[in-house]
Amino acid sequence: MKKLSVTTVIMCFLTFSACSKDAEETPDPCAACTFPKECIDGRCVDPCDLVNCGDLDCKNGDCVCPTGFEGSNCNQEKIPEQVIVTEIRILDFAMTRTDGSEWDAGQSDGTGPKPDIYPLPESDLAEGNNPYRGSAKIDAGSDSVYVFDLRNSQVWTIDITDPEEITGFGLWDRDNSEEEDEYFFNPMGFLPYEPGRPGFPNSDTLLLENTERGSKAEVIVQYVF
Repeated sequence: MKKLSVTTVIMCFLTFSACSKDAEETPDPCAACTFPKECIDGRCVDPCDLVNCGDLDCKNGDCVCPTGFEGSNCNQEKIPEQVIVTEIRILDFAMTRTDGSEWDAGQSDGTGPKPDIYPLPESDLAEGNNPYRGSAKIDAGSDSVYVFDLRNSQVWTIDITDPEEITGFGLWDRDNSEEEDEYFFNPMGFLPYEPGRPGFPNSDTLLLENTERGSKAEVIVQYVF
């Protein structure tokens, strides 16, 4: 049997030790990785470096979307939780009943023959509420615009449980008592929220028309998220 020389043994030992030392001292790239950075595929990186948020801020790898928007790039409209009607503007309405008679002809309260108009949302009608009767516009004419600022009374709040559900309001003529009040026309319906409106996510002005009775109105809506 051949004997290994002392030199050979020493060289092998040194070579093995060096290899072992190199293996032990190879740094772990994720060892010092701290928030907000993360260890991804063996690299310590900021997750925001992996997404493109354009001019938007990034937090923990997600784009910080402005109010009313969502999605990975914040390009999707978010369905609001509520829509608030802050103002109703009556632009035009029929000055006579369907039979041609005047609305308030012979009213015992001294008003007339023009109607004393006020709006009533379908939801309030169904619940037996009548919050805007006291704000009726006395002897209203169809040649003027009548504004009902709901922020100064009871705000009309619509909960969005079904984005495709239509709501609306009717126009009423206030008479001697609430039981005698007369309905002008079937409710003007509208979608509280509809994607792509120009004022989203702040507020929009919606034009409503009832062609059967020649009536027009606008509602001002604000979105709540």
